[in-house]
Amino acid sequence: MKMLFLICVLMASALHAATFTVTSLTDSGAGTLRDAVTQANAAAGADDIVFATTINLPGTITLQTALPDITDDLTITGPASNDLILRRNTAAAAFRIFTIPAATVEISHLWMLDGRVAGTAGTSAEGGCIRHAGNLVIRDCVIANCNAVGFDGGTTLNGEDGAGGAIFSAGDLTLDGVAIVDCAATGGGTSFAMALAGDGRGGAVIHTSGLMILRNSQLSDCTAQAGDSIGGGGIDGTAEGGAIFATASVYLFDSDVSGCATLGATAVVDGGALNVSGGNVLFRSSVRNSVGVAIRKTGPLFMQNCTLSSNQGVDHGGLWLDSTGFTSTLEYCTIHLNSGAVAGGIELTGGALELEGCIVAGNTGPAPDASGTFSDLDNNLIGDDTGSTGFTVSLLVGDMLNPITPGLGALQAMGSFTWGHAPVWGSFAIDRGGSGAPIDDQRGANRLFGGIPDIGAIEFITNQQPDFTAGGSVSEKTDGDTRVVSAWAGNITAGAPWESGQTLTFFVTGSRTAFKDGPSINSTTGDLTFRPKEGESGTHFFNVYLVDNGGTANGGDDTSTTRTLVIKLIDGGKGDDEDLQCAAKPGAAHWPLGLLLVIAGALWLRRRKISGGAKATVVDL
Repeated sequence: MKMLFLICVLMASALHAATFTVTSLTDSGAGTLRDAVTQANAAAGADDIVFATTINLPGTITLQTALPDITDDLTITGPASNDLILRRNTAAAAFRIFTIPAATVEISHLWMLDGRVAGTAGTSAEGGCIRHAGNLVIRDCVIANCNAVGFDGGTTLNGEDGAGGAIFSAGDLTLDGVAIVDCAATGGGTSFAMALAGDGRGGAVIHTSGLMILRNSQLSDCTAQAGDSIGGGGIDGTAEGGAIFATASVYLFDSDVSGCATLGATAVVDGGALNVSGGNVLFRSSVRNSVGVAIRKTGPLFMQNCTLSSNQGVDHGGLWLDSTGFTSTLEYCTIHLNSGAVAGGIELTGGALELEGCIVAGNTGPAPDASGTFSDLDNNLIGDDTGSTGFTVSLLVGDMLNPITPGLGALQAMGSFTWGHAPVWGSFAIDRGGSGAPIDDQRGANRLFGGIPDIGAIEFITNQQPDFTAGGSVSEKTDGDTRVVSAWAGNITAGAPWESGQTLTFFVTGSRTAFKDGPSINSTTGDLTFRPKEGESGTHFFNVYLVDNGGTANGGDDTSTTRTLVIKLIDGGKGDDEDLQCAAKPGAAHWPLGLLLVIAGALWLRRRKISGGAKATVVDL
């Protein structure tokens, strides 16, 4: 029995995770990331790679060749400061940063830049930065300027596909606090007669198997570009998913997709910023400013507290949905300012779509807001129902002759990641929601703030009071020079997190007779700036308060509590300085005032002693 216990202990020890520490930012040799990955692959069990605290940061590891494939379970944890860059040398041959055939891997706190894969004849280019087929988690990372470029068939062959500009995912994938920026998947071209050009799919991510979860993340300025058939009667490729192309389930939580595009050889195509099938769920997320329809969806879809705004497609703007065989649902979403030649807001081409508490208004197209037959679950605001049927329960349904303007503010950041349109005071959406509304809105604010929920993704909440902390009293010499006190005002905030985009202005009131300029306070840095007059002195008091541009409608508060600024001026004008400096000029007596007084006192005492002694002598006689 003891022998069996000993064997179990030895086996557990053999599989115990090992930690490998990167001590060098060079590309090869002992202590490098390359060496750590090699050692982790050779060690049994799940291992860890960390970075030594002695590494100079910010820093960069420039890869000349591809890292070894990760073949065993591994966690790579970059510096908590998140200022370590891992990049491919752009002068080197094309290769991706990480290849993970089947392992469970977690990567955090790294910037991964300039990965590139180039396809070959008969093979797609997959995953410009990462290709994985296991279970991959990426946290608090940035992936930028990565590309998957399909093979160009030239005059004799087909073009090949480019798939996943940043990530090709063939397994479970979680992105948490990740930014993917300026990545592209590009199909290869061809000029061969009757040949096929390559497809571009998933400018940021292509996901083909398992579950993909995107949380607190942002995908921006990514592109899927179709390959071109140049002459010869060939066939152009397709472009699908400027941000994400997925044939497996994708869940988005508290995330934003912006500025992504699907492009053909010469024009925009409606491949969708998100082109997804399977079961898809979006919570508290936004898709905005895409070139091509925001979401092209096949199969079931559930969206709650989401915004689709300012997307411009060829035929469709906001949502193009074929839900054949399924019932999809949109709850308390806002679809606004989208445009398309067929439908600006939503086009439903099959299946059922239930809408509850949604704003679909202010879009542009022949069927501006909705096209198809819908299931109205009440409390919707439909600006113009031209081209649609089924909106028979909701009271706020306009038409071509009497469209309803939703009364929404400009598209703006709603906290850390998502963007949306908040209702302005007087909007028809205010207090028109139902009892089935979610507790929180898109930005996480409580919908019961005003008592009755509003329609749409963002609840109307009165403007919250801005705030700041005041610095201490300031003492300065009045020599006529400008004074700057860095960050005198701290913790400057517009109020609630979703008000971070507001314009802030500091006001400083009080008598300025002792000042040539100021005092004034920078609303971004909190720096205090003033210029006293020469020769002034005394203590001067000012009132300081902060104002935002959110207004005061319906009881809003745009002004902070007033704080006191105390500036003590000490007479040290330039004239006084010049008088003191005169004594230092050539030919002038160079005596400190204190020393002169001591000498004068000594001379007076000496004279007094002499005259006193003579008088005593006379008296004695």
